[in-house]
Amino acid sequence: MLKLWGGPTATGTLKAVWALEELNLPYHRADGPPSPGVIAAARGGTTAGIQEPMLCLQDGDFTLCESHAILRYLCNAHAPATPLYPADPRARADIDAWLDFEATAMEAPAQIVFAGMVQTGARDDGAITAALREWSAQWRALEMCLSRSRFIAGGQLTLADIAFGPALHRWFALRIPGQPAMPHLRAWYDMLTTRPAYRAHLTLPLAPVQWTTLPVIARPVPPAGHWFRYDANNKVLTAAAAQRAVRIPMLLGP
Repeated sequence: MLKLWGGPTATGTLKAVWALEELNLPYHRADGPPSPGVIAAARGGTTAGIQEPMLCLQDGDFTLCESHAILRYLCNAHAPATPLYPADPRARADIDAWLDFEATAMEAPAQIVFAGMVQTGARDDGAITAALREWSAQWRALEMCLSRSRFIAGGQLTLADIAFGPALHRWFALRIPGQPAMPHLRAWYDMLTTRPAYRAHLTLPLAPVQWTTLPVIARPVPPAGHWFRYDANNKVLTAAAAQRAVRIPMLLGP
């Protein structure tokens, strides 16, 4: 049986759990970090000089870390015909691109926000506010995508949706002051919450957050990475999508 180690509320763990549930794969969940022996097995027998992973999947004598690698492995090894990760190379490439976007542009600002929320003592509200603005810009990129399709990578649920699932719930559950209206993003979230696995494992309650010392999200910033460019003069995002330039108005004020 598959065995999954990971923090019970960690986003990587929640991604893997959602995929396991959608694929209807039997697994044992161990809430907590993997043991040194498990980590060593996943790192070629050594952990020297490598940051200890908080998430590992064990499948017999094979051990794997990193959430998006685990998502792909589950589909390739245990459900090769699943629509979550289609065999078509172009469909997979589109999904892979969104997985990379989530891991790079989306996770960095989200981590700053959550680190600031849980730390004790003085809080760097300026850094948190800047991260909130950047995080908002990344969600606007998805808002544009979802204006054209029901799910991130087309008309059905894929690993692209699963990758964003944990952060999506947190975005809405935090009730951030000045949060811009994103109707397509909200409709996507509401649709995901009708799925039993998402509702049971990812819509976890969050502790109340005191935002009173933080200014609201007041101005847009360009999303990180090279997928999207911010045109300050016209207040639009420009993206390469479907082999053509797509431009949408920014949803935040100047």
